[in-house]
Formats: sequence, C-alpha cells, structure tokens
Amino acid sequence: MPQKAQSGNLSLVGVFLAEILGYLSLLHSPYRLGLSIGDYYFMTNNSYTVTTTVPPKVDIQPADMRALLDRQRASFLADGIPTYDARIDRLDRLITMLVDNKDEITATLTADFGTRSVATSLFAEVWHVVESLKYYKLHLREWMQPEIHEALLPDSEARVEFQPKGVVGVLSAWNVPWTLAFIPVGSIFAAGNRCMLKPSELTPKTSALMARLVAQLFDKSELVVIQGGQTTGAAFTSLPFDHLIYTGSTRVGIAIMRAASENLTPLTLELGGKSPVLIGRSADLADAVRRVMTAKIFNAGQGCLLPDYVMVPKGFEDEFVVHATMAIKTMFGALKDNPDYTSIINDRHFGRLRSWIEEARQKAYRYQQNRTGHNAFGGRFAVRLDHG
Repeated sequence: MPQKAQSGNLSLVGVFLAEILGYLSLLHSPYRLGLSIGDYYFMTNNSYTVTTTVPPKVDIQPADMRALLDRQRASFLADGIPTYDARIDRLDRLITMLVDNKDEITATLTADFGTRSVATSLFAEVWHVVESLKYYKLHLREWMQPEIHEALLPDSEARVEFQPKGVVGVLSAWNVPWTLAFIPVGSIFAAGNRCMLKPSELTPKTSALMARLVAQLFDKSELVVIQGGQTTGAAFTSLPFDHLIYTGSTRVGIAIMRAASENLTPLTLELGGKSPVLIGRSADLADAVRRVMTAKIFNAGQGCLLPDYVMVPKGFEDEFVVHATMAIKTMFGALKDNPDYTSIINDRHFGRLRSWIEEARQKAYRYQQNRTGHNAFGGRFAVRLDHG
C-alpha cells in the first residue's frame, strides 16, 4: 500500500534545527535560498505519496560502468575546460532538481527510513545543499582565477592555473544521502569536472529517485547515478577515475584505498570518527545538556558530526540524565509514533544499538533506556552507560 509522508511539527523546527549546526545564520547571507521559518511551515505541510515496495535490484555490470566512464572522459576531452557559464548552468540544474522535487525527496526519505522528520529532511537534504550550491556560484569566478606568486628569477612571475581533472567518482553515505551526494557533485561541477555518483544501497528508494531526477536534467556524459549493492560498489571503486571521493566508515575506506591504488587514483576520504563532549564544573549544566541533546537527537544520532559520548565531572552523572530526559521531552514530548523523530535505518544498525544495552547489562553498568518499538524502522532509544 502507498505510504503518505507526515508533516513536521513547526514548534520544533525553529529551535531544534537552529541549534544543530548554526546553519540558519546563513539565511541572511546574499546567496540565501529565500526561506524563513514561516516558509518551512508551508513546505512541511505538503505531503507526497510514495510506495513502500523496495525497488528492483539494479546492479550494473563492470563493463557497462567502464563504458560510462569512457563516455564521460571522451566528452570531457572533446569539449575542453568548461567555461564559467557552463559550470553555472550545471549548478543551476542541481538547484532546480532539489527545489522542484523537495516534496518527493522528503517523502522518499521517509519511505527508506520508515520515519524521517520532514523538517529535518527539508533542512539537511534540500536547504543545506542548495545553500552550498549557491555558495559555489557566488565564489566560482574568483576560484577560476589563477594565483600569481613571486618567482625566483628576476623580471618573472609564477602562476598557478586551476584546471579540472576529468571524471570524478563519488561514493556517498546513507545517513544524509542528498547532502553527502550533491554537495560533492556541486564542487565537482564548480571545478569543471564530470561525475559518476554511486549512492548507498541502504536507501534504495532515494537512490532510485536520484537516478531518475538526474537523468531528466543531465546527459550521462555530465552526470550519471549508478545504483546497486556491495558488488556494484566494489566494481565502482576499481574504475580508473581521475579522482575518487568516499564518505563512510574507516573499514570500507581501507578497501576503497586498496582498490584505487591499482589505478593510482587520487582519493578524498571522509571517514567516520568520534565527537566527544567535555563538560566542566563551571558550565551551566542544564544549557550544556540541552545543546548536547539537540545535536545528538538530530537524525536519531545517525551522523558523523554528532556527539558520541559525554565526559562530565564525577558526581554530575545523575543530574546530566535528568536534564537530558527533560530536553528530549521538551523537544519531542513522546517519541513513539512521533513523525518528527527519525528511525534507525535498518535491522543491522538497530541490533548494534541494542547490543550496547545488553553489554551494559552483562557488565553491570548502570543504564537508562527509553525504547519504543522493536522493528527495524520503529526502534528508538537513548542509553546511558557508566561504571557503577
């Protein structure tokens, strides 16, 4: 049966989103999208119907991927370095794709996650990406200019000319799929390159939508979306790109670097890390905890920049938990069946989180659990661990 995406709660949007990364300050910049909090209300009250059936398997043969790479490289060499106007045109088409299809984008994200806050999707996957693309447009002419430096020899100068590499591959992650796909694609276009994009197989409906929308606005010689699972991803990393970009885990990053080394492909790896929070004795604990939980709850904690753990002075633990519980209640009220709270992406990740609670129980740690739901898309909980 079709599933209708639910609208977000405006009372949470202004406080919740503004506290996360401070991006809303960009609303007053000269390249702003033109959205205000009131506009978010208008946008989040739209709904879109998508089917919940999983898209058919779309693994592509390595030879077909290589043919697409060869097509892009031949087109790049034939056309030469793209002009300023050509780069702006590609960036504008990306912006058009995101803005014109924002409702379907948010609804499809909800279908992939099971529950995904519409306000979060609009903010993180549409507004944030569009603002980044507009930033590229604002500075593009400046970036294309050569740098002039002093030269060692008299009566001479040294110049650094910025030239595109050719065809760039992008392997993007699932947690904020449009952001982690199209902010890199935008920078690739701004630099004058072509792009092959392989989004994560963990959000298959979103990947299918990306492929369809990109095909409507771009020729395959400019940008193409490759769908498929791990086999396709492994073959993708083995292609002789002029540059390869990956966002994801360190474990997969090692495998990608190994595969890329066969072609001496230059890499940009943005790998998972830890984001600890330290709270001192002189801190306003209630305010600090509110800020920590505002960031941690964003996308149900599924983000590499979100706090992983908190270190507080001995004796502050119980007070921290009280303030953390109050912060969640203030932001969301109840979490169960709340469309403003995002689900864990799949069974495997949900099971990994549940295993931490079991580990705490077995090791006689103290923990506090708030769990509602047991399936892959409904399981949500907060857990506190310390040595008791």
